[in-house]
Amino acid sequence: MHPHVIIIFYVFVALIGITALFVSILGTIQSRIRSYWLLIVFYGGFTLLILLSFFREYITVNTDSMTLSRAIAFELINSGVTTTFMTAIAVYYSRLLLPRANIKLDIAIIIFNVIAFILFSFPGTIVVDLKQGLARFTLPANISLVMYLAVFVYLAILGLAGSKKDRSAREQVLIWSLFVFILVGLTENSFSVISQLRNPEVDLFPASYHFIFSSLPYLFFGFVLIYYFGSYLLVSRETQT
Repeated sequence: MHPHVIIIFYVFVALIGITALFVSILGTIQSRIRSYWLLIVFYGGFTLLILLSFFREYITVNTDSMTLSRAIAFELINSGVTTTFMTAIAVYYSRLLLPRANIKLDIAIIIFNVIAFILFSFPGTIVVDLKQGLARFTLPANISLVMYLAVFVYLAILGLAGSKKDRSAREQVLIWSLFVFILVGLTENSFSVISQLRNPEVDLFPASYHFIFSSLPYLFFGFVLIYYFGSYLLVSRETQT
């Protein structure tokens, strides 16, 4: 795919994502349902991850300002952002589809994801080859990637087996759209983890753009959020008139 097409696409994706976040925040404030903030943290975190990934590739491909320390910093920031939004969506999806809220499960999810982040970011976990510009992931980093993948597996199982009875049509759209998002993330991360385990070396200075497949369900889910939370704003406007 031509680099200019990718850039235009990501600008469009970012605009939709920011619009979806704005509508979601207003709708959450209007609905006064606190668990929706977890959904916003998830989508906002994924938005930031896409922007960081694109920004990193842009300055790497088009400028000479990407240093080794900055490249490693991007890896660690991405890991922290991923930990945050994966924790948020796991807690939200559990509360949404399980019969009752379970604070112990919430705490277990948080601890599990924090451990994954610590394993990835602990000093010495990523070994850098200065001459070739490569980062080699050691065993703790690979365990961390498998743990992130396990969260996706948990969410996929929960999406299939979780309770969906007595849900409105609007809630069904949200649940199944989120499930599709999770399945794409599970598929993409499965290939990524398998590739990483086979070849633990990562190029810190990519020579070209690569397409983030998760940006497609992200874009679709953005429209779903606009529809879902926009309905709260429409109801509020109708009651005022």
